Amino acid sequence: MVVARTGLRDNEAAYGGFDPLTIQSQHWDHKVYYAKARKMVVQITGDRQTGRLLGAQIISMYLPRCQNELILSPRLFLTGSRSKI
Repeated sequence: MVVARTGLRDNEAAYGGFDPLTIQSQHWDHKVYYAKARKMVVQITGDRQTGRLLGAQIISMYLPRCQNELILSPRLFLTGSRSKI
């Protein structure tokens, strides 16, 4: 599993006084007609009042090249009330 995050999540933005809007979508990590394409979930949070981008998160599957690679399973970071993961 691969997880990336920057900025604020939905609940953090609300706590910070913003009026957050969070949109979630799914995309392929590369063209699906190439081998081993995987879906990834992208979640973007913005402020409704200003249109300002506040944060983004991506979660996807990762397959190691060899068995010696260590894969950590992070806690789910999408805890906002609008999260669907």
